Amino acid sequence: MKLIIGLALALIFYTLLNKQIKKHATAFYVGTYAWILAVISYYSLNMSAKMPTWFTSYFMDIFQRGVFSTATFIIVMYLGVFVKHNNWSRKMMGIRGEISIIGCIFVLCHNVLFGIVYFSALFKHPELMTIQTKVASIITLILL
Repeated sequence: MKLIIGLALALIFYTLLNKQIKKHATAFYVGTYAWILAVISYYSLNMSAKMPTWFTSYFMDIFQRGVFSTATFIIVMYLGVFVKHNNWSRKMMGIRGEISIIGCIFVLCHNVLFGIVYFSALFKHPELMTIQTKVASIITLILL
């Protein structure tokens, strides 16, 4: 369900702002970093306790759990197989590179929030982690 919501939000975001993203890509990259800091602060300061459950579950979790970045990568990958003869896909292909960079930046949000827990456990108490969690943490560190 969250992936569907993430895909819908990503499609709306990139479709509505495609011209602005192309003209002001750097501003969108900086804005993405600012949004990441806001999401990290939201969870680090336990602001979720003060907000409605639906807001945290269906909006903020989409960024924390990497759903928005996954949705962004799905869009980037599927754009490569769409017919490029319609207006929408031409517009989106024009910003495919920028969308990919934004998706990569959004992955950092997920890595920071989960890394706080799992990377510290990997270095302090790896014996308490399952093998799958250890492998995922090691692969993530290598990719970062």
